[in-house]
Amino acid sequence: MAPQYANAYPRKRLFVEMFTRDVTLVDCILDLIDNAIDGLVRTSDLDLLAGLLREPTGPPRPASLPSIRVTYSRSGFSITDNCGGIPLKEAQDEAFGFGHSPNAVPEKARLGVYGIGLKRALFKMGRGFEVTSHTQQDGFRAYLSNIDEWLQTDGPDDWRIPLEAVAPRAPAGTTVKVRPLREEVGHVFEQAAFGTRLHDQVQRAYALFLDKHVRVILNGKAVAPWDALPGLSDEVTPARLLFEDHGVWVMLLAGIAPRDARGQWPAGPAGWYVACNGRFVVVADKTQLTGWGPPGAMPSFHDGKHRGFRGIALFAAADPLRLPWTTSKRGLHEESPIYELARNKMREVARPVVDFLDRMYPSAPQEAASQRKIADRVRPTGLQALMVDADRPFAATRVPTAHDTTVSVQYRAEKADLERVRTHLRNPKMAAREIGKFTLEHYLKEEGLR
Repeated sequence: MAPQYANAYPRKRLFVEMFTRDVTLVDCILDLIDNAIDGLVRTSDLDLLAGLLREPTGPPRPASLPSIRVTYSRSGFSITDNCGGIPLKEAQDEAFGFGHSPNAVPEKARLGVYGIGLKRALFKMGRGFEVTSHTQQDGFRAYLSNIDEWLQTDGPDDWRIPLEAVAPRAPAGTTVKVRPLREEVGHVFEQAAFGTRLHDQVQRAYALFLDKHVRVILNGKAVAPWDALPGLSDEVTPARLLFEDHGVWVMLLAGIAPRDARGQWPAGPAGWYVACNGRFVVVADKTQLTGWGPPGAMPSFHDGKHRGFRGIALFAAADPLRLPWTTSKRGLHEESPIYELARNKMREVARPVVDFLDRMYPSAPQEAASQRKIADRVRPTGLQALMVDADRPFAATRVPTAHDTTVSVQYRAEKADLERVRTHLRNPKMAAREIGKFTLEHYLKEEGLR
């Protein structure tokens, strides 16, 4: 007797609800920017492995770079790029499917991983969409004018998206339009806080791309790159460790951040930054996720002492599924074997930096003077300057200069004697180091030595 079968067809509404419920609008827009950058990877010499870390030759000319323009308001959303476009064959077989087929092996490393970003963004934001793309060879237009109506049918042929071929056109690129928007999405787009959040996430996620390989413009405003790198000086050398495991290339950098314009280290930017194929997925992390605190050999992050720490962990792989990022690309898969290995090494390279910062805050202030002078001389640098040919530990050693004529003076004194001096000078809050300097100046003056 012929076997009977139970219906196991997927339901569109389940897919749409499942893929869009736990993802934010910012994540959706970042997915669409990823797709545009993948077009640039596909059609240019941009290499998301070691090549991304090389500084472009010649002076920076951001206005001449390929651009990704994002426009959003209550009435609609669009993203337009001139980054090379999507081939017609890929649109027919891959771009609109839920997930990549087993035969879809990328020729180069990319940012797209699971094959759900485009669809997730379209269904999250709107009730209708149109995607138009042109390469140098061909082009297409795909559209759904009524997503709610499309969701009502679930037969094998009902999952298809209407698509028509169009002629190639210059410049090669892609435009995605979503309208009408879902009511709650239009409401969010109107909020100033959303624009700030989107700008900050774009600025950080694509810090290695912006103004070097591509420009991103949000509602007419270009996003400037954000510097997350440790600094350099004649006295301070950041740690660098490079290794490879199971097809994943990993570079770790750990050091001290340059001070800001006010001569301070803000606590917010401190911590570890983790990038997968050039896209930062974790920013300024100060938790056990990146090795801080127990059960490892690192202390918990101290907001006062450790705000000068800056660490970069760069993961790269030709197969993006090997990388330890989550489906939202805003987190890390902690049980990933490559990340477990990397986190242990992150602790190793970070520990000397943390020890240096701890020594800046001892009980005796004089002991910190040398450490602070070293830290004050750290200056911003480019990624290329940090990428030396050999691994190295963190080093911070004061280099004597010809004009440096000072020396730190330390000695023990009775507390009662210090109190007598404070009382005599009518300065009850006078610090011990100030008393030491005052007594030396007093001696030199009284003895006629100054």
